[in-house]
Amino acid sequence: MEPDRLSSVDPERMNFIDWANTASILHNLWLVLIFVVVFAFLMLLAHAVIPSALASGHVPEGVRNLVRKQRFPMYLTAFLLLGVIAFWLFQAAEAAHEIRRFWTRFWI
Repeated sequence: MEPDRLSSVDPERMNFIDWANTASILHNLWLVLIFVVVFAFLMLLAHAVIPSALASGHVPEGVRNLVRKQRFPMYLTAFLLLGVIAFWLFQAAEAAHEIRRFWTRFWI
């Protein structure tokens, strides 16, 4: 095998900026994961748990109306979190383009 051909497919050494960009990508992906978990929790609570608890009578009569009114803010917060998730996912995708500076093989 030719040594020049082998060295051209190896990634270049990462410098401080490359490590900072990689950390930024990971930071954004962790934020996406956290917001997805919060979104799923709010949707589960507002769409399944609260209606089930109300229908089965597990919520006392004195607070039923208050609990029922909490569903709309939960839905609103969950859908706002969808926008936040899209923003952080876009930020991670934009930062991921910097990987090409040291890793030229895109599909591996």
